[in-house]
Amino acid sequence: MTHTDPARRMVDAANAWLDSLDDTQRAAALRPWPSDEERHRWFYTPTDHGGLPLLAMRPAQQSRAMQFVATGLSRAGYVTASTIMGLENILDQVKIWQVDWGRERGRDPQLYWLRVFGEPTLGGPWSWLFGGHHVSVQHLVLDGRVQASSPAFLGADPAESPLLGGHLLRPLGANEDLAREVVRSLDDGQSDRGVISPVAPVDIVGGNRPRIGDGDLVMPLSEVWRARFTEPRLRDRVEAMHSGAEEKAGVRPEHREHVRLTTAPKVYRAPS
Repeated sequence: MTHTDPARRMVDAANAWLDSLDDTQRAAALRPWPSDEERHRWFYTPTDHGGLPLLAMRPAQQSRAMQFVATGLSRAGYVTASTIMGLENILDQVKIWQVDWGRERGRDPQLYWLRVFGEPTLGGPWSWLFGGHHVSVQHLVLDGRVQASSPAFLGADPAESPLLGGHLLRPLGANEDLAREVVRSLDDGQSDRGVISPVAPVDIVGGNRPRIGDGDLVMPLSEVWRARFTEPRLRDRVEAMHSGAEEKAGVRPEHREHVRLTTAPKVYRAPS
């Protein structure tokens, strides 16, 4: 295998998928290069990620779409992303089938979007993104190589779910366990440098910002969406989700300050 193989696989899969689409589908799926404003926009919430959703594709087109997505992930990454997509059915049940986000079905494993920017060629430049709730994958191809692969995000909600036989489904369990092991292995001096807050933020501090800057705070959940909610029912729901999560976690104003992004390294010292 040569260094061009990943780029070649992406080019072939992208063109196979695009060639299967009709004119209306292609209009949603394809944007000219560079379309910077849209290309730099990304999400991890169950909002419109931009492009053509699986829901708007025929089964054969969905298969080609997933073959395309698989070129940008390892085998383990593809399995994890596919499992996360399936969690939407579980999350729907957990939420008592009541979250709709203003559409016919709020938790939908087919509401994952795929979009291409530019013409898929080995020379490039062109890029593609695939995303939906808790999945965001993006790659840039240029000069026969995959030159960038960000943003990349995989989450899991629920983080764990029961399986038959007393087992648990934990798509990111190994990562969670390793992170906890690292923190628990620190002595007091190391903890002063490695742990900056006694209470974790309830969301990603950088949010979905395409660029982060000095002084950035955790974004309210309502801002990590393609458009602001205007319907009071939905606006109140998303605001309550964020405030409720912070209340449950015990987040106070000083904890938000602890995780404020800064150019200078932080040191947190627990009260004596």
